[in-house]
Amino acid sequence: MSILHTDVEVDPKTHEFRIKHTWDEYACLKACYEERMSGNQGWLHNGKAKKLAMIPRELFSTDIELKRYMQLRGVDNVEAKKIMDRWLMKHPEYRTSSIGGRKEV
Repeated sequence: MSILHTDVEVDPKTHEFRIKHTWDEYACLKACYEERMSGNQGWLHNGKAKKLAMIPRELFSTDIELKRYMQLRGVDNVEAKKIMDRWLMKHPEYRTSSIGGRKEV
């Protein structure tokens, strides 16, 4: 993903700064779509499974909810799953099915 725009805000009193990046997610979403529709790309585990969607790595370092998910993963998996489900409800472009819709038999 490429950065479209970067804003830097500096607090004149404390001299603290905040950086905000604006990303172009279209390229990643298009690549995921093409892998999903392709018969040759996107296979995992030597052809046993096919990758359906991908959350860009940059979002895990910029999005507050995904940062919290990464902190809790492996420590409190139940809470981490709730955070990820909530995030996927807000961002349906990264979902492959309904949240909680598929249950194994």
